[in-house]
Amino acid sequence: MSAGVPIGIGIDTLTAWSTGEAGWRPADLYLRRSYPRVKDSVMAPNGLRGSMITNGLLVARHVRERGRREGVDVVLSEAHPKVLYYASTGRLYDYDGNSVSMDAALSGWLGFEVTTRDSNQWDAFASAYAVLQGIEQLWTRDLHQVASERGETLWHPAGSSHYFWP
Repeated sequence: MSAGVPIGIGIDTLTAWSTGEAGWRPADLYLRRSYPRVKDSVMAPNGLRGSMITNGLLVARHVRERGRREGVDVVLSEAHPKVLYYASTGRLYDYDGNSVSMDAALSGWLGFEVTTRDSNQWDAFASAYAVLQGIEQLWTRDLHQVASERGETLWHPAGSSHYFWP
């Protein structure tokens, strides 16, 4: 890290937009098909609210631009903490009813004690964990590399990005 610039940012937002119908991306379709029990948490991008689409990308662009000024090529990875929790534990994401167990899972993943105060903070830690796994090359699957089945093309408005997945 240089002058407080991270080497990577994991973010629970769309880091790639698609020309697919309703904005569907190969990564979204992969998650829905692979985890049918939680498929409803993977929504068509065109159905998401504005803050999901814009605010996360603004943060990503800001961090990357700062990194470039400091000589750091910040790795950007999209994350989907709700599906990631299910994929990793087999349990449904329920922060309000299960925060202690979810914090315990997160602590085990990260290797240090984590106590979160709300679901947003939990999601942020899980997203940071995902990019760390990719940077360390422990997760080599990149959902942004899933082959298109419907002829979609992806555009990365914050620059190149990954979607590291276990």
